[in-house]
Amino acid sequence: MSNAVARLPVSSTVASPRLGPATVRAVLDAERVTVERARDGVVREARLAMPMRYEPVAGDVLLVIDDDDAAWVIGVIDGRGHTHVEARGPLTLRSRESTVAIEGHQGIRLEAPEVSLRSAVWELVTERANLHARSLHQRVSELLHTHAGTLHTLVRGHSLQQSKAATVLTDEKLVLNGKAIHLG
Repeated sequence: MSNAVARLPVSSTVASPRLGPATVRAVLDAERVTVERARDGVVREARLAMPMRYEPVAGDVLLVIDDDDAAWVIGVIDGRGHTHVEARGPLTLRSRESTVAIEGHQGIRLEAPEVSLRSAVWELVTERANLHARSLHQRVSELLHTHAGTLHTLVRGHSLQQSKAATVLTDEKLVLNGKAIHLG
């Protein structure tokens, strides 16, 4: 038995795929762009074939694989277009051993019919916070602690504070102003 390997002739008409950067010259539709290959300046149509939806813009540098018949965009090297992470079913972003960071240079917007946040510790650090709600309910089972430079509460209707005991401490004066004040 011979250990010789038979060599078959390779057809010279079959072009091997080429991989490299290409610059977007025009966006044709949601699935096709015209690109200029960096290696030789050839301009051709390419079909988007990435796992995430990307909306390229003119001037983006994309990773393109092509042969003589077709070209496909398989990545973004330097882009300013909109990237979409979408799923028909549930979608989970998870780090099994570290943190997940979501950063936006101009902001982060969450939109959904319902948003639920669950955590052992929740910390919010901001320069200013605005909360707008038609109705707001808070339930704290142990301690609600507020430390503020100034506290201003404006209630347009009736206000009720109810507890087993209450103490008001002030370093200076306490003002109660009303048409009638009932004690006891």
